[in-house]
Amino acid sequence: MTGKTLTTLATFLCLVLVLLSAAGCAPQATPTTAPTAAPTAVPTEGPTPTPEAPDFSAPIKFSYATLYPFDTADDWYKTEIAARFNVEVEFLQMGWDNYQEKESAWFASGDMPDTMMKTSFKYAEYVKLADQGVLREIPAFGEKYPNLQRIADRLTVLDKITLDGKLYAWPRSKMFVDDPVQNTTMAFWARKDWLEAVGHDKDVYTLEEFIAACKAIVAQDPGQAGTSLVPFNTGLYMPAIFGPGLYNPNYNAYVKVDGQYEWGARLPETLEGIRFMKRLYDEGVLSRDFYTQKSDTATGQFMSGQCAFYYENSTPAHINGFFAPDQSGLVEKWGVGGPEGFTLVQVLNPEGKLNLTQESEYWAAFVFSPRVDDAKMERMMYIMDWLVSEEGTRTATLGIQGVDWKMNGDEVELLWKKDENDNLVAPAYNASWMRMWVTNGGDELKFNPGIFEDTLAEVQHLFDVQMATPQENFLIDYDLAFFSAPTYDKFGSYSKEVDDQIIKMVISSTDLDKDWADWLDSMKDKVDPILAEINAELAG
Repeated sequence: MTGKTLTTLATFLCLVLVLLSAAGCAPQATPTTAPTAAPTAVPTEGPTPTPEAPDFSAPIKFSYATLYPFDTADDWYKTEIAARFNVEVEFLQMGWDNYQEKESAWFASGDMPDTMMKTSFKYAEYVKLADQGVLREIPAFGEKYPNLQRIADRLTVLDKITLDGKLYAWPRSKMFVDDPVQNTTMAFWARKDWLEAVGHDKDVYTLEEFIAACKAIVAQDPGQAGTSLVPFNTGLYMPAIFGPGLYNPNYNAYVKVDGQYEWGARLPETLEGIRFMKRLYDEGVLSRDFYTQKSDTATGQFMSGQCAFYYENSTPAHINGFFAPDQSGLVEKWGVGGPEGFTLVQVLNPEGKLNLTQESEYWAAFVFSPRVDDAKMERMMYIMDWLVSEEGTRTATLGIQGVDWKMNGDEVELLWKKDENDNLVAPAYNASWMRMWVTNGGDELKFNPGIFEDTLAEVQHLFDVQMATPQENFLIDYDLAFFSAPTYDKFGSYSKEVDDQIIKMVISSTDLDKDWADWLDSMKDKVDPILAEINAELAG
């Protein structure tokens, strides 16, 4: 396989992954500080083979409603789903513009499909639907469905949505990290060659080490960027990453403190973080015009060879281009190829620990109709379990075994066709969309021929470094995430207002303590009624 071929594949598959990411964006739950002891790591062993299935000789038909496109005319569906499990799927497309109306109508009429995507997964509504008998209970997984059990073991949200010992919804898990509590793909992209040149090349930096590295790069300018040099940038969420967020990840959210919820902006460590951020701005470590930049400014600075550190999501799809065989474009801008000039690093909080906020576990969920009998439910669960088995994951990524790929010993041999330029062309099946019945993805990347081995190694190294580093873990507070009340639902935590005020003060305040206290006082009548709603139900 040529470098050009892999680069083409990488570009195509990265675009697909970006679309999936955009489709799967949802506000993250408010994190809360975990116990002092670090959580036990989730086992990271891969998918297990599904045990020998029962007789599938009796045909079964079921209806399946989702936002994602799916074509039952595809050969992949006919071979890997219909024939393998002796089923016929009646596919129902839910549009992005009217899915909530369809959901409500189906629930109200009692005529919902056998399985359907529940996009707006609201806890109160979920409990009500379960109590009304609108949703079917999902049987236990155990040894019968080992791959569903493997994913369930890492989903902490299942404890919250298990009602009287019964589960009525399957959250579509995100599988980009080994351990969603102790791993994250968020990291600093760094110019490895620059850091080596100034003697500051490390995997993990204390705050002062990071500042020293930034100042050394400014002083020595190893990339000869001149006046365009930016030591550090993060896009549009600077306060969360390198300001109060380092001192208090809940600085613009509500958080439980000693049994009562408080607004994170009021906590003293938030002001400490603002002081720190202003110090960095005044000392020239932060980009001088970070508050005016567009969403792609920092990316452009890093890619063009102007920026030393850039904070960004670091999934394999995001960093894959740095490890492509053809690095001519990057060499032209950087003077070195990606692997020689690029690395992922971490920066510790003021206490010398790595802030790790639990990764968002899922996006949307699937529910089942109470009219689904045991035989149909069992067949659907066998399909779901297979879709996240190693075999199912591989076929959803590569296509039909024996047609699009085959095993050659321990190696996969692609049988994809080639275009007029001798580039391999991925099969046109919508296989990944069927798999989204079970997962939002991420674990399939290791089977993706457009993701390079060095890319996977870099991400794994990131995870290994995180696991070996002292951590301050912040768990998702599902009580608050699933909370609903009139004022809270309308105004939330005023997070944008918090960020805007912090940025304003960093660039212009001459008395941070007074200005921050005055602003907090101006917000009191807005925030206190929301805290009253939250504490009336969740305090204690």
